[in-house]
Amino acid sequence: MLEPIRVLFSKSLIQATFPKDFGNGGHDQGLPEENLIKKVEKFTQINRHNFWYCQQVHGTKVAKIEGKKLKSDKNIFPKTDAMITNLKRAVLVVRHADCIPIFLFDPKKEAIGIAHSGWRGTVGKIGLVTLLKMITEFDCRIDDLIVGLGPAAQVCCYRKSKNSIFKQLPEWQEFIKEDGKDITIDMSSFIKDMFLKAGVKKDNLKVNHDCTICDQDYFSWTRQRDRGKTEMRNMSIIALTENR
Repeated sequence: MLEPIRVLFSKSLIQATFPKDFGNGGHDQGLPEENLIKKVEKFTQINRHNFWYCQQVHGTKVAKIEGKKLKSDKNIFPKTDAMITNLKRAVLVVRHADCIPIFLFDPKKEAIGIAHSGWRGTVGKIGLVTLLKMITEFDCRIDDLIVGLGPAAQVCCYRKSKNSIFKQLPEWQEFIKEDGKDITIDMSSFIKDMFLKAGVKKDNLKVNHDCTICDQDYFSWTRQRDRGKTEMRNMSIIALTENR
């Protein structure tokens, strides 16, 4: 079994992506499989009641975690694709299969964020929206923010029709390439470029280049679609904790 995949490292931070061998992360209003929840509890040493989820509707809404329980006992924020917090031991969770998990960390203000960035969210720059929310809510400085991109569909495999919206967006042209009837899209490079232009330091950008489509260690929406089922998800987390 693979180890959890990490891109950010700090004694006061827990961050990881759990490939498919750990279990199904579920999606929308559902919770992850029980065996996966238990493994994440063991990995984080944090009880599941402190796990927080987004409904993930491919939008750009960001929720701030303040410790208050939601009306739903599942702690799922409706119509939300990103979360931020400065609370210790609050585990922020996104589920993904080809979409990009984005992790944000300010070690000076001790604040974190996580975003689920599918193609719609990437076009809407949800990663940047989340970063700006952290600046507004926690007085973070752009120079201090560390950003990580987890496993996702990479340019080797991510394809769309030539008629897709990407061909109509000028800022995307250097990140797409025609390939027969389709275009290939480099979503990770677009997001990295977006953060650099916003002022994030190059050394503070950490990118995992595993491709969830061609790497069988991960759940992939594209591969599942071809088999007629699309409900399986990888799970990514970030949490602040006391120094470990």
